[in-house]
Amino acid sequence: MTTIKIKAPDSIVSAEIDLPISKSIVSRLLMLWPEKTLDWLSQHDDWCDDIRVMMVVMRKMIETDGNPTSSEVVLDVHASGTAMRFLTALCSVKSGVWVLRGTTRLCERPIRCLVDALRSVGADIEYLDKEGFLPLKIRGNDTLEGGRIEIDASESSQYVSALMMVAQHFKRGLEISRVGDGVSTPYVKMTASLLKKSANDISELIEYDWSAAAFWYEMKFIADKIGRECGEISLKGLNYENSLQGDKAIVDILESLNSHRQTDGCVVMDFRDTPDLVVAVAVSCCLGNIPFVMTGVKNLRIKETDRIDALCKELNKMGYVVSGSSDEIIWEGIYTKPLSPVRIQTYSDHRMAMAFAPCALKFGEIEIVNPEVVEKSYPLFWDNLQKLGFDIEITELNAESN
Repeated sequence: MTTIKIKAPDSIVSAEIDLPISKSIVSRLLMLWPEKTLDWLSQHDDWCDDIRVMMVVMRKMIETDGNPTSSEVVLDVHASGTAMRFLTALCSVKSGVWVLRGTTRLCERPIRCLVDALRSVGADIEYLDKEGFLPLKIRGNDTLEGGRIEIDASESSQYVSALMMVAQHFKRGLEISRVGDGVSTPYVKMTASLLKKSANDISELIEYDWSAAAFWYEMKFIADKIGRECGEISLKGLNYENSLQGDKAIVDILESLNSHRQTDGCVVMDFRDTPDLVVAVAVSCCLGNIPFVMTGVKNLRIKETDRIDALCKELNKMGYVVSGSSDEIIWEGIYTKPLSPVRIQTYSDHRMAMAFAPCALKFGEIEIVNPEVVEKSYPLFWDNLQKLGFDIEITELNAESN
C-alpha cells in the first residue's frame, strides 16, 4: 500500500499551477460531438482517468456505429460515475447490444432512477446482477419514439443531463419532467448551455477545472487562517465571469467564511448545488476554527465512497469532532487530541486526498494513503503541491496500519 508523507514549508512559495481541464465539460462534449472532441483530445496526452475512460468507450461505440452485430460490446467505465450515467442513456438509443460494467464500488452506486426513466420510453435495459446497479445489458434502439419522461434527480443531476443529451436521438424528442429534490443544478445548466453551442471549434468550449482549483483556494485560506506566509498561487486559465461551472462558487464561499467572527456561531451552508466542494470547505472550516452546519449533502453517501462518513472519520483523527447524519455534516467547534502521526485514508476517493493535503500546514507533516487516487481527476496534483515548496516522500505502508 503506497503512502506519501507531506512536509509543509515554512512559507508557501509563489508558483503557477497547472490545472486540468474540466472533466464535466469534456464528458458532455464527448456525448454531443464525439468525433470532433476525440480529435481535439488526441492532440494532448495528459488526461485524467475519467476522461480517458470516456475516450476509450466513445471510440468503441463509434467503431460499432453503423455496423451493429448480435454479439455484445462490453464497455468498461471503471470507476467513472459520469460515464456510467451518460452511457446508460446513450447506449439505449444506439443500435447494438451493449454491456456496461465498472469497478466493484461503481457497481454499488445506484442507477435505477435513470433506468426506470429510460424504460418508460421504450429502452431495453436488463440488470445482469443486482437490481438497480451495474452491470447492465442494453439492447440499443435508434428508432425509439420518445415523449414525456419523468426522472427523480435527487441522487444525481447527471440523470437529467444524460436525458437532455440523448433527446435528439428520439423521433419525438423528450419532454423531461424532474421529480424529487434536485441536486447540482448548475451542472444541468451547463448541459443546457452546451446544447445551444456549436462545435465549430471544440477548443473554445473547453474550460479549466474549478473543482480542482478549489483545493488551491483552500490552501490559501488555511495558510491565512493559521498565519502561514503564502506567496501568489497563480491558477492558469481560470475564468470566473464566463465559466459554466458551478464550483466557481468556491471563491464566494471562502470570501464569506473569511469574514466570519467567533461570536457569529455556526455557519450554515447549503451544498445542494455544489456537493464536490464539501470536503475542501469542511477542512477549511475546521483548520480555520469556524464551526459549521452543512446541509444538502445526502448524495455524498453515493460518491466514490460514503464521503460523509469518510470525511467525519478523517477529521476526527485530527482532533475535530465532526458528525454526519443523512443530510448534514456538523462541527460545533469541539476538539480532542489528534492522532500522531496524522495518517489520512482516502477510501479510493480523489477529493479526500486533495482536500486533506493542505492540513500539513497546521500539523507540520501528514501522511496520505493511496495518493494515486488523484489520477481520477487531477494527475498533476502532487507535482503542483511540490511547486509550492511542500516536500513529498513516497513510502510503502504495511497493509495493517490505520
